[in-house]
Amino acid sequence: ADRLRRLALAALSAAIEVKPDFVSAWVNRGILRRHMGDLDGSIADQEQAVKLQPEVASNWANLGNSHKAAADQRTGAARDRALAACMAAYDRAVGLAPAKPDILLPRGHLHTVLGSRAKAAADYRKALEVAPKDWRLRGRVEEFLREVSE
Repeated sequence: ADRLRRLALAALSAAIEVKPDFVSAWVNRGILRRHMGDLDGSIADQEQAVKLQPEVASNWANLGNSHKAAADQRTGAARDRALAACMAAYDRAVGLAPAKPDILLPRGHLHTVLGSRAKAAADYRKALEVAPKDWRLRGRVEEFLREVSE
């Protein structure tokens, strides 16, 4: 698996070198770097994707995911900064695509981490509202709402 990841990383880096405005390569390299534990590299790649396509909500969500992964590895003020950057990215993503459960759910989770259960519940309810027939989503939302009501 590590060998394949290194090959994929090299291929994405080569694609970026040839075509620096290839947003999908930046996004995918950032995701790959996050999975490989290179969180600063992941954040840098996702920031470049956002710079190239700031109107794409999923680019902001990916940036938020990278900041969240970094926060999970940090403590103190560094963790707080990463969480704030994560929330800012998720807020931007939701602002661009307010009806996307795959963006609302991570922001809802982050609200929980930050201690704002009411905001988390609102994001989870909105996700369910926009995708009422998604049974997997319904199960996750109902479980979360049970947890926050305890």
